[in-house]
Amino acid sequence: MRCGERLGLEWSDIDFKNKTIKVSGTLVYVRGGKGRFKDTPKTGSSSREIPMIDHVEAVLKSRRRQQMETKLLMGKRWVPDTGLENTVFTYETGTTFRDTAVRVDMKKIVSQIRAAGVEFEDITPHTFRNPKV
Repeated sequence: MRCGERLGLEWSDIDFKNKTIKVSGTLVYVRGGKGRFKDTPKTGSSSREIPMIDHVEAVLKSRRRQQMETKLLMGKRWVPDTGLENTVFTYETGTTFRDTAVRVDMKKIVSQIRAAGVEFEDITPHTFRNPKV
């Protein structure tokens, strides 16, 4: 999945029963502080269903529990972005992750790995995309 597709992922896109993830759109940032919204996928073939492997299923179920607990704890401080109330990847306040923050966090992780003396290539969110099979 593209970074924007992952960030725009909603719980309704995840079918735990059939173990599939539906790619139904992409998160778009509007410059100038005008917000973000979920748009149609980048291309016609971008709308697709992908199989969910067991490890991803476990991570998503754990994420769901964590998000629900956080939402209860935050109460009125849980304020998701308008139109993005159902996204999977949110901060503790309910707002959706920003792609720039994901990139910064990935750079920090690579730096920590290298600081531990391990040779490690640079990675980006697109590193995790599978080529077309």
